[in-house]
Amino acid sequence: MKVILSHISAARRLGIPNLDVVLGGAPGLGRADVSDITVLDGAQNIRRQGLRVHESKLPLPPGAVVAMDGANVASPELVFLQLAPMLDMQRLILLGLEICSCPPGQPDRALSTRQKLKAFLDKTPGHRGNKKSLRAAQFVGDGSGSVRESLAFMLLSLPPALGGYGLGGAALNGKIPLDEAGEELLSGNRDFASLYYADAKVAVDYRSRAASCPPAEQGRAILRASILERRGVGVLQADPFLVYDPAAFRAFAFELARRLGRRPDLRAERFAQKHAALRSLLPERPARVLPHDFSPAPPRAFSPALSCALPLEAAGAERARG
Repeated sequence: MKVILSHISAARRLGIPNLDVVLGGAPGLGRADVSDITVLDGAQNIRRQGLRVHESKLPLPPGAVVAMDGANVASPELVFLQLAPMLDMQRLILLGLEICSCPPGQPDRALSTRQKLKAFLDKTPGHRGNKKSLRAAQFVGDGSGSVRESLAFMLLSLPPALGGYGLGGAALNGKIPLDEAGEELLSGNRDFASLYYADAKVAVDYRSRAASCPPAEQGRAILRASILERRGVGVLQADPFLVYDPAAFRAFAFELARRLGRRPDLRAERFAQKHAALRSLLPERPARVLPHDFSPAPPRAFSPALSCALPLEAAGAERARG
């Protein structure tokens, strides 16, 4: 009998970022005094206080289990599949974004990628949650730098039926290759935009306006603006907390749509309800937020800028991590 740490306990052990935001207050999810385990190759009943026991009757593909400090733990891809039946579609997509998140320019620090998620799920037909997780994975992006960034991405890119404005196709913290002169001016660094629509050459930057952005970085933003302008990249800048203002964010989304040559169709049934549900996932608004200064001005008014098997006796001891 092979037993692995699984589901939410595995998610915490793996260190999936912002897990408490993803799970929210869903009943029975994420209890610190209960550990999830899954029995992989037997029907033996395990009953022990502090354990929530699951059973997997179908074989799992290679890579479904990883070793961590001598314990067998569900991989990030398997956790995504296991939590699909427990989460609504929006939370499941957010989970995928957090699994694939990383600091800008450091993809090696991500727990997984959208491609790896889809490849794993393609090998698990018949497993509970497979169809739902496959659908969610198509809306996941790589490289989110924060949970607020993940949710802004969802609000902009998800189809209206899921509460978004339908402006998909952006890369999170996407690289904007610089020419030789640009790379020399920026000390060989490549530019990263919060969101980058490569086909339309439109970038969204909501970092360099943060109150905490140091003057030196603001100076670099001006330099980047000139370089990107020369390369024909248009940038929409916004306060990093714009997402907390529904009316202003809507205006921003429609201006972005105009730059992309699109028109959001918000006639989808239950758009308003799904949009409100998506907004409810935002973490608590910080105490001090600078007012946004977005307005649908002519293109040059938006400066191009860059974004500054677990032993059973130990299973009950698994504790939630923030």
